[in-house]
Amino acid sequence: MNTFALKDVALTFNEMKDAFEPDSLYLWIRDVLTMATCNSLLGSHNPMKSDKSLVEALWDFDAGVFLLVLNIMPSIVAPKTYKARETLQAALRRYYGTNHDLEPDVAELIKVRAAYYKKYDLGTDDTGNFELALLNVSTANAIPTVLWLVAFIVSEPAPIASIREELQAVIIISEPKNGKLSSYREVIRLINSQLGTRRVMADTIISDEKSTYLLRKGWDIQIPAGVPHRSTEVWGPNAASFDARRFMKLDTKGAMSEKAKEEKQAYIPLGGGKNLCPGRNFAFAEMLGFIATLIEGFDVKAKDGGLITVPYVPRTPHAVTVSKPVGKGLEMGAKITRRAGWEDVVWQYIT
Repeated sequence: MNTFALKDVALTFNEMKDAFEPDSLYLWIRDVLTMATCNSLLGSHNPMKSDKSLVEALWDFDAGVFLLVLNIMPSIVAPKTYKARETLQAALRRYYGTNHDLEPDVAELIKVRAAYYKKYDLGTDDTGNFELALLNVSTANAIPTVLWLVAFIVSEPAPIASIREELQAVIIISEPKNGKLSSYREVIRLINSQLGTRRVMADTIISDEKSTYLLRKGWDIQIPAGVPHRSTEVWGPNAASFDARRFMKLDTKGAMSEKAKEEKQAYIPLGGGKNLCPGRNFAFAEMLGFIATLIEGFDVKAKDGGLITVPYVPRTPHAVTVSKPVGKGLEMGAKITRRAGWEDVVWQYIT
């Protein structure tokens, strides 16, 4: 999957020869990565390739999916989302109904899931209806994260220079060590508010300086990541600010400091314990591949030639994990040009 997604990303960058000025930086990133992700999953017969309006429909669906879950007159409460769901499911029903999931360039994940449905006699219509959820979770959080990471990096000269220096030393990207992903982790800390759910396995008492709480066996508890992610007790007085080097806290022997250990326990954007987001590695590779190319090979400026201003990060609704830009943030354009000396570079990802 990573190979196919990054191939699409490389094609986008290789086609950018002249200055490119998207009216909305977020919508450009969103559409490029949505298509790349869905192509990597569904292969050459991805319905979005022949009907680009399905990209917009996927995000219309995401915008109100939490209202559909309530199932209270959804066609009235969330008409745009309701219509988008039907449009997307109809396209996926046609996709599975013509056995495109069996094509050689389709992700193994898609094939395995479709085979599982067939094993239990679920028809292709049901399969198409169910698999919309997979497209949603594959795009809803990772893609907005890319926008925030790009915006935070290019809003200040120091992170740009530091990250470019690191990238220049790594011609073939290998497994980074420790703090080398500091900017990535820091942005996720600021914009991720996932709500984790865990079941209490035994009566448990927890206490702080003010109160004591009894959690009964069998209770379900919800853990909002946004609370520890923005705690000044954990992260210090600048907890609400972007610090590109925040996660580069090792002592001289390369060991993690006690403070860093405390921060690690408070950092839960992908869940915690043994249950972590199953798609995190795919999302990570796609996000970092896109961002590394954009930062290393291109200059990203505001349309007036100045630095990008990081958009306001809105609070997320109860069921939404990653903030998406609104208002002026959604309308924020950009000017993207190839860096001097990188004009004729042809990008290729090796996985």
